Amino acid sequence: MDVASDEEMKRAFAEAQAKPPASTSARETLDMLVALVFTHARAPASPLPRHFTQLFLALLPRVGVADRAEIARRIAHSAALPREIVAWFAADVMEVAGTLLRQSPLLDEPTLLAVAEGGDVQRARCVAARSDLSPATRLALAGRGDPVIAEAMLSGQPGPIENDVAERLAETPELSPAATERLVTWSELGFTALARLFWSAEPQTRRILIERAGRRTAEAPPQSVAARKTDLELGSTLFAAAASRRPQDMARHLAAALRVPRTLAQRCLADPTGEAAVVICRAAGVGVSQLTSILVLMPTPEEGPVSGAHIRALVDLAERLSPEAALGLVRVWQGTTMASTAAHREPLGVAGHPPTARPGVRTGAQPAQGEVRDRARSRG
Repeated sequence: MDVASDEEMKRAFAEAQAKPPASTSARETLDMLVALVFTHARAPASPLPRHFTQLFLALLPRVGVADRAEIARRIAHSAALPREIVAWFAADVMEVAGTLLRQSPLLDEPTLLAVAEGGDVQRARCVAARSDLSPATRLALAGRGDPVIAEAMLSGQPGPIENDVAERLAETPELSPAATERLVTWSELGFTALARLFWSAEPQTRRILIERAGRRTAEAPPQSVAARKTDLELGSTLFAAAASRRPQDMARHLAAALRVPRTLAQRCLADPTGEAAVVICRAAGVGVSQLTSILVLMPTPEEGPVSGAHIRALVDLAERLSPEAALGLVRVWQGTTMASTAAHREPLGVAGHPPTARPGVRTGAQPAQGEVRDRARSRG
């Protein structure tokens, strides 16, 4: 468009304002105005015509959502658009606003922070995908506890994560393994945050996480009982149960030794890759030598036998894991909502879930029949 015909454009704007056009011609006029934006971006010394913003805002309500969404997509990256128009698009329905919220360079910090703290989680999810957020906005987004927001923040994270933001993100339920790896790798998390992330981590990330937690044992939650010394009798009992393929007996003995719900012990022993079994056994005072034999004899995961290399990796982990650090991890698993959330991905429950959440489990004071049989078997 020839910007030199400024006077003609001004008259056209005045006529359009005096008699608003129909929907079809409104879209044509908006396309013309969008073209003016791009022309202005190439020649910023040439100002936009007068009344540009007023006309643009007057025409937008006269076109449908699909038209507005298409216009928003075309101008989302533009830095030449008047801020009033950007604000209008950002407040439109999500089909229109999403693109601007994710990409526009003209959304200022107060606007982004207001979206991050606002009640509309869909808009907050769009903002979370940006890489230009301030620490305050990132902290507000992380504090929402929304898995989609956390995944978006971590996938677009170009480098180290602020510690306060990372601690908030670690409280988010149902993080993916990839997001968990980024969070562990790119931040300096405290003991409790590391323990919460365990259940969503892949084996390699779990080992890094456990080693870091071991260096932060002083930050572990206060213990109701002291860390157990090497317990040869318990190790022998667990060895016999593993050799007899009786994981329920193993869980019962571990739960009694650590004073934790049996469901938590069951979950640890059922962990397919074995790191949780190492942690709970070390927390109960099982020595590395006995634990090695137990790991070899424990029932194998569904996908087949455990390889010798994997057993060696678990033994190496056990050698570097102190009973104090292991006990701290178990206590966090027992008492946090992360342990409870992880149960939704597994058939076994976790501490913190009401017994009624598991069909067929008795909730009264009397033990279930299976427990009675366990006790009779152990006395026999």
